[in-house]
Amino acid sequence: MSMSEFERQSQEQENDLSHLSVHEENFPEDFSAEDVAFARELDDLFDIHQEDIPPYFAQTLLEPDDQRFQAVEDAFEQKTCARVFRRLNMRRRLFHPPPFPFRRTLGSLPAPRPFLAGLATMIVVMVATMLYTAPSFASGLAILLAGPHTGVIRVHGLPNGTTPVSTPIPPDDENDNRIGMGAAQSLLQFPMYFPREDALPYNYTMSSIYIYKGADQSWAAGPIVEVDYSYPTPNALAHTTGSVMICEFKPVGRVMQLVGYGADHLLEIDQSGKSSGIYVDGQWAENGHEWVFGNRSELIYERDGIVFWILGFQHDGITGNDLRDVAASLYAYHPDPRINRNIIQSTDDAPPLLKGQAIYLDDPGNPNGPMLKVVGSGGQSKKN
Repeated sequence: MSMSEFERQSQEQENDLSHLSVHEENFPEDFSAEDVAFARELDDLFDIHQEDIPPYFAQTLLEPDDQRFQAVEDAFEQKTCARVFRRLNMRRRLFHPPPFPFRRTLGSLPAPRPFLAGLATMIVVMVATMLYTAPSFASGLAILLAGPHTGVIRVHGLPNGTTPVSTPIPPDDENDNRIGMGAAQSLLQFPMYFPREDALPYNYTMSSIYIYKGADQSWAAGPIVEVDYSYPTPNALAHTTGSVMICEFKPVGRVMQLVGYGADHLLEIDQSGKSSGIYVDGQWAENGHEWVFGNRSELIYERDGIVFWILGFQHDGITGNDLRDVAASLYAYHPDPRINRNIIQSTDDAPPLLKGQAIYLDDPGNPNGPMLKVVGSGGQSKKN
């Protein structure tokens, strides 16, 4: 409708006001012709029965002078909120901090908010992942931790010059001293741990305890404890070693073993799921470039800041579940007549079964940074 048509229609309606009857359509008697025309115009614009009402309709019909039905003042919500917080003695932020530049940038992009939220989440995850795994990617390493101070590093082969030991070496007792439990405990910076007898593999009993206090123990704070359990029967020679060894030490920084890919997996120690270790299947071949599965079983476990390397041999029937039972039953030494025997104090650096094992040392106090160490190699080490 054009403006001229609208004006012409308005003039026609004004001219027809004299012909309107105030008694039509049940209008009040005091309605004039102008009131009737205005009422009909409102009826054309609003549908009262469908709750399409003019502004302030209810206030007009009720009591226009009553303050309860008048429009609220400016900033009514903010004032009500402040009044409620003050009555409840609660603090509220009066001024909101300015948005971050990154947030302002996202707000200026012509994209839906769900997309922007997903994009921001993806960027945060990518940055956090890169910061956490950057050292591992830089070195081509994959790390699996069994605690704050120990774990394994998966590699395809040992560094050049590393000579692993694939066959057990019996301990050399010629230059060793025998000491009592009290003297042994005084040398250590941690209590000696033992497993319960009912948690040991069937027919295994304690055979010896070694305290290694050599000159080259940069990866351990103080001496290293080795508790050996073996078969009491003569047919032990028909097996690989017929022994289970528990190596205990307090690490310096982080001490992790280098293992082949696919040789390790997490193993829950107890049913609560709060304690877990790393089971390692096999060991390095003599060339140091190939991982051999199916011979040695090992469980890497940390408890109370002490690292436990528990070893057995699969040819003797020792499985990961056997080593897990041993780890779950470990308890700190207390006077017990069943552990009343002499202990061998060795001048070697580490147990024979660990010699040749490559480990990764990450000592925050070492100014040279992380190092690769070959157990039992004297001062041989390589900077990472």
